[in-house]
Amino acid sequence: MRAELLPRMALITALCGLGIAPCRAAAPPCDARAEAALHAARRAYEDGAYRQAATTLEQTLKERPPDARLHHWLGKCYGRIAARSDARNNWFKAVIYSKKTLRQFRRAVQLDAGNRAALRDLISYLEAAPALLGGDTQEAQRLSQRLAALNNEPDEPTAPSGGALPAWAGQCAR
Repeated sequence: MRAELLPRMALITALCGLGIAPCRAAAPPCDARAEAALHAARRAYEDGAYRQAATTLEQTLKERPPDARLHHWLGKCYGRIAARSDARNNWFKAVIYSKKTLRQFRRAVQLDAGNRAALRDLISYLEAAPALLGGDTQEAQRLSQRLAALNNEPDEPTAPSGGALPAWAGQCAR
């Protein structure tokens, strides 16, 4: 992590810990190590190193409290590993990682019901996957309604005085 980000991360962590920043109740407290792991995993994911990204996220989840964003990205990694396995005709591995994908997406939504990206990915999975792998179009429709309701809510919370908070204030909840 770059040195100039450390003071900002410390400030965000302190504000969240004091309850000053409006973090969602379901979101975990800010954690600089989890943020660094998520950043590293996302870089690996973008480079196509899905197994490396998954390993980083798995290790971080073993050491830290549950975090919806980590579970969501782990689900994305597992999905890519499943797709690669399917393309290589390793259907057994594809089935295992497909089920892991679904579990991680469900866990992310369970931990943070307002995580729109995780909810969208869960809906996509449920619509596309066969029933054998947990696909369920009826559940996808129910979740789509929930997502539509979330999309009608404002993105940025406001301060009690009605003034807008700085953009970084809500980062710990994303």
